[in-house]
Amino acid sequence: MTAPADRLFTLLGDDTARACVRGLLERPRPQTELALELGITQSVASRVITLLKMAGLVEADGLRGAVLRVRAPEATRQALLALDHLADELLGLDLTAQTQRTHDDRRLLVDSADDADEHAS
Repeated sequence: MTAPADRLFTLLGDDTARACVRGLLERPRPQTELALELGITQSVASRVITLLKMAGLVEADGLRGAVLRVRAPEATRQALLALDHLADELLGLDLTAQTQRTHDDRRLLVDSADDADEHAS
């Protein structure tokens, strides 16, 4: 059995779904307007909105042309901010680790060059 958060992580891992949620957090609007503003086709918007509705993130008052909105806007906003913060922290850790690996690799290259010079003498 998967946790409800797993579905949300899967959905929010998709750039288009995240853009739709962020767009709807700015203000509720019909799918056609959202798709136009995001520069995506109606079929892509429809697929993503359907998944967001199935996950319980988005709702609409009617069918065609209905205004879409995020169901729990403040909680969703806070969750996205937390995910942004987590991503920034992980990227920072990755940068620190990469910097250390680069330093270590350079040190190995210098040591190898020094060893080669010693053997050549």
